[in-house]
Amino acid sequence: FLESHHSLLSSHHDMSLLVNDTNTRDQTFRVLLAQYGEEGTESLKTYLESLANFTFCEFACWCGKYSIVSALLHGGVNPCVRSLHMVDVGEDPERQRRVSEAAWSLEEVGTRVLKRFFDVFPLRLSTYIVKRVVDMRINAAKQILYDDDSFCCPKCGAAVPCSFRLQFCTCCHVFCEKCFWNDFLLTIDAPEKRIADDVVCCIVCGATSNTDLVDCDLHASSLELETTNPVEKRNESIRRLKKTTNQPEDFKIFRAKKEESAGKRSCSI
Repeated sequence: FLESHHSLLSSHHDMSLLVNDTNTRDQTFRVLLAQYGEEGTESLKTYLESLANFTFCEFACWCGKYSIVSALLHGGVNPCVRSLHMVDVGEDPERQRRVSEAAWSLEEVGTRVLKRFFDVFPLRLSTYIVKRVVDMRINAAKQILYDDDSFCCPKCGAAVPCSFRLQFCTCCHVFCEKCFWNDFLLTIDAPEKRIADDVVCCIVCGATSNTDLVDCDLHASSLELETTNPVEKRNESIRRLKKTTNQPEDFKIFRAKKEESAGKRSCSI
């Protein structure tokens, strides 16, 4: 199925598919309500209303369907093909050119990201990383001033269209998504990662989701983490994914079967 429908699953889809059909819209918001609560759902509604299109990978992340995200990644769906804000799909030729160039460049990075996922990472860790990036897209949208084209990425210095920005959750730094993925590919195996408490961090200051806002320096992490190896970091990231409020059903079933199997072994002993 994934192979025969790869183009459909990888491409953009008009936001009207979610918004204009009453039944689809109501079902979607019921799922979002269970995932984010009332306040979070209202914030996400505002975000969705700013979008011109979306991808199935993003939609699965919004709804907390991480097993679907895993399946899409396993099928070769590029995680760097992302939704566009309505302000970036207008009729301004210069803006269209910048958006097209940014989208093509990010998609090219995505092919290298997928290769790295396939070569090294367990699928659930890849899913966790993509989920965090989708969350940073939502965070960035909250800070966007739609008539402001002056923002430049603090890493590469390039002017970045609204649709290609990320904002980290703790330190609130904003940067371009291309720089995030490039930094990820370059530093995931670097020694500095050994003292981080997560594989996903801010590329400006090194903060992670658990970093104290008063001190965002990677090197201020606890001494205990200095001896932690990359495999343990990977396991910790997977553990955090499993602790998501609404876990995918396959995680719950797997855990129940594992506990049942352990009980049977203890009884036989």
